[in-house]
Amino acid sequence: MKIKVKKKKKPCTLLDCPIGLFLYSDNKKMILCVKTEYGTLSGGVEAYIVSSGEQFSCNGLVQTANGCRSIIVFPCKATGKQVI
Repeated sequence: MKIKVKKKKKPCTLLDCPIGLFLYSDNKKMILCVKTEYGTLSGGVEAYIVSSGEQFSCNGLVQTANGCRSIIVFPCKATGKQVI
């Protein structure tokens, strides 16, 4: 299966990002991640790196709402077509 990821035009904070896929730039490459509907007790979000399954942490910033406001991401969507 081939998957094409389309970045939406406007970046936003991780806190404001809709549930689903987003791209994060670590100044070297774009990392595809997914934001879940779940949050932390301190107002943060649960998000994961798609390629590894690791929890997206940004040095622990995702644990609080204030930390999530400082992380800039690019919401995106994936479209694909199964190739047999």
